[in-house]
Amino acid sequence: MNTAFERKGTYKIDDVLVHVRGNTNVHDKKKLLMDFDGDLVKIRSERLLVFKRKGTRCVKCGVEGKYFAKERKPGASYWHMNLYAVDEQGHEVMMTKDHIVPKAKGGASALYNYQPMCVVCNGKKADTMPKHFPKKREVKTREQLQKEIDRLQSILGGKDANISQLIKEKEVLAKESGQLKAQVLILKKRIRQLGDMLAES
Repeated sequence: MNTAFERKGTYKIDDVLVHVRGNTNVHDKKKLLMDFDGDLVKIRSERLLVFKRKGTRCVKCGVEGKYFAKERKPGASYWHMNLYAVDEQGHEVMMTKDHIVPKAKGGASALYNYQPMCVVCNGKKADTMPKHFPKKREVKTREQLQKEIDRLQSILGGKDANISQLIKEKEVLAKESGQLKAQVLILKKRIRQLGDMLAES
C-alpha cells in the first residue's frame, strides 16, 4: 500500500471504468466528480481515460493493473481512483499515464500522446524520447469522411435540430474536405452533449 495516501477500499477495474467519460474540459468542475460509495471521487480524468481507451498494461514491462484503490492525500477534499498492478514480489505498483513524446520535448498533453505505464518504468523513462514515434493520423478520403458522417447521424437518429446551431458555432473551412471534417467534429460534439445530458439525468 502507498503510505502517502489514505485508502478507503479497492474496486474491480470494470466497476470503475464503466463510469469514465471522455470530456474533462468542463466549466463546472463538480461535473468531474461522482459519488462513489458515499465519497466524492474525481472520475472524469485524462488518466482514467487512458486506462479505459488504451488498456491497463504497462507498455514497457508488461505488468498489468489488477484493481483500483480509492485514495486521497491527507486533507484533500475529494478522492481519486488509483490503479495498481502487483509485481513478482507481491508489491503494489501504481499505474500512471505517460507522455509518449515528453512535455519537455514539446509533446502534447492529449490522449493520442498518452500511454499506460507503471510508475517504475515511467521513472526510468523520464524525459527520454521514444525510439519509435506514434504513427501520424491517417488522412481520411472524402468517402471515408462521408461514411463517418452517415454513421454519426444514424447514432443521432437522423437530422438533429441542434446540429445547425453547432454549425454556426464552428468556423467551417472553405474547402470541401474541410467542411466534411468540420461536420464530423460537430456530430461528435453533439453526441458528447447528449451523453452528458443522459449522465446528468
